[in-house]
Amino acid sequence: MQIDDKIEVIKLFEIYGCLLTEKKVKLFELYFCEDLSINEIADEFGISKNAVYNSVMDSAKKLKQYEEKLNIYSKYVHNISLLKKNEVQYQIIQKIL
Repeated sequence: MQIDDKIEVIKLFEIYGCLLTEKKVKLFELYFCEDLSINEIADEFGISKNAVYNSVMDSAKKLKQYEEKLNIYSKYVHNISLLKKNEVQYQIIQKIL
């Protein structure tokens, strides 16, 4: 997974993470937020590396599906860009006045 994808998934997790199970949240946090390896997580929980990988990737997929349906993050990004645009316009008006 590329760094841009990781950043996007982490942002989606901040919004939709509460929709995941407790175990999926913990595995996701360890892998994406605390930067533990699949091996380290598997050893800590006493489960297979494949189980950790599948859980983390399934969580990322679910987060993306939630965003496709609800569009909360994309609306947030859009609103931020509008605010920045309005700020620039306000500064231009202030210079004119």
